[in-house]
Amino acid sequence: MILLQLAVSLGAALYGIYACKKGRQPLFFKILCYAMLSYFMGNLFKAGYFLVYQTAPAGFHIGVLGHIGTYFFLISSYYGAIDSLLDNEEPGYNRYRYLSLAAPVIPLGMACFSYGRAGFFQWLAFFLIAVPMAFTMYFAMKHLIFPDIELGIVRVMRPYNICVLIFCFFDACAHVSLWGEKVSNIFLAMSMIPFVFMIPLARKGVAKWFI
Repeated sequence: MILLQLAVSLGAALYGIYACKKGRQPLFFKILCYAMLSYFMGNLFKAGYFLVYQTAPAGFHIGVLGHIGTYFFLISSYYGAIDSLLDNEEPGYNRYRYLSLAAPVIPLGMACFSYGRAGFFQWLAFFLIAVPMAFTMYFAMKHLIFPDIELGIVRVMRPYNICVLIFCFFDACAHVSLWGEKVSNIFLAMSMIPFVFMIPLARKGVAKWFI
C-alpha cells in the first residue's frame, strides 16, 4: 500500500509540474502542486522506512509532516488563492457558509472517536492530520454548494471539489485504527482513486475561468 501511495503521489506531482511548465497557471493550481509534492515527500519517507525495517512506521513520524503539509497547502490554495474570487462576503449567503461546517464534523468526529482506542502517538498523528483536513473539507464543501456569483468558478470546479471531499473522507477513515490494518489499507486504496483525478480536474477547471 505504501508503494501504491508513493507511485500515485509521484505521478500527481509530476503531472502538476508538467502542467505548470507547459502553460501559465493561476496561484491556486501552483499551490495545489505543492500539496501533491508534500504528499509525495511524506510517502517517500514511509517507503524508505518500510524498505529498511520491513514494516510501516506507526504513530507520529516525519512522514506525518508531509501529510499535514498536504492539507495546509490545500487550505492555502482555497483561502489564499480562490475563496475571495468566489465569496464576496455578503451576509445573504451565510446559510451556505454554515452548511459547509457540516463537512469538518467527519474528520474531527473520527479523531475524537479514536481517542483512547489507539496509542497516544498514533492518535496524535491522526489528530494533527484531522485538524487541517477539517478546514480543507469546509472549503471544498463551501466551494461545491456556494452560488455561482461571478466568473463561473463554482460550476467548473465542482468535480474537483467532489474529489477533494471523497479523498478526505477515505483518508480520515483510513486513520481510524479501530478498523484494523486490512480495513485501513482498503480505505487508503480507495482514497487514491479521487487523488489521481484531483490535479487533472483542477487543471481542466481553472482553464475555464483563468485568463
